[in-house]
Amino acid sequence: MKNNSVIYFYNKKDNDYSRLNDFCTKNNIHFFCCTTIDELMYLLLGNEMSFIVVSKDANVTHRQLEEIANVKKLYYFDTTYNGLKKNIILVDDMEKTITKIINDNLQTKDEIEEKKLNCYLLVNDELERLCFRHKHLGTKYLEDMVYEQYVSKVKNKKCIETYPILAEKYDTTVTGVERSVRFAIRSAFNIAEDKQMFYSISKRQKSPTVKEMVTYLLNKVFFSSKENM
Repeated sequence: MKNNSVIYFYNKKDNDYSRLNDFCTKNNIHFFCCTTIDELMYLLLGNEMSFIVVSKDANVTHRQLEEIANVKKLYYFDTTYNGLKKNIILVDDMEKTITKIINDNLQTKDEIEEKKLNCYLLVNDELERLCFRHKHLGTKYLEDMVYEQYVSKVKNKKCIETYPILAEKYDTTVTGVERSVRFAIRSAFNIAEDKQMFYSISKRQKSPTVKEMVTYLLNKVFFSSKENM
């Protein structure tokens, strides 16, 4: 599991980082020290969110840190500044700011997980009503397709745009994903005694296409989310 980390960039003469280390220990944050850019880049690997704290006279320029921060989406603090400059935050507010950012990020993750769960539950219930079998891979792919479009907030997104995402996720091919979804829809249609359920989706007396089924399920999710607002 990826973790949050604070990386202290310092020069070897200035190694008083006990307060920062204590703060990290108390808040279950990984604490690292480094003196070179190469060490810093290595430490950034595997960490979900990193905060770089720069000590006085550290062997690094603001330009270097800004470039790294922009690419890696990091936060960095400069202990040599007495005032606020760009995204450099006063050292006195550093601990408070780090805690707030981490807490906000955790809250956002919780909201995303709740949104994902609600979407899957609703789609799962609807697919069961339509006689889909969970033993078919295409049923799982269909659930994921709806969720991918739901979080992108693009209701008319082409199904073909989500096939590569699922192919990578399940280590299969784009053709394999599409074929499995078509099979799941056709199987559910053949099993269902009430074909009218499917006719109302396809607007004709035939089995729905993948696009028609995804659009139908997506509308259900969007409608439900608006009702719960």
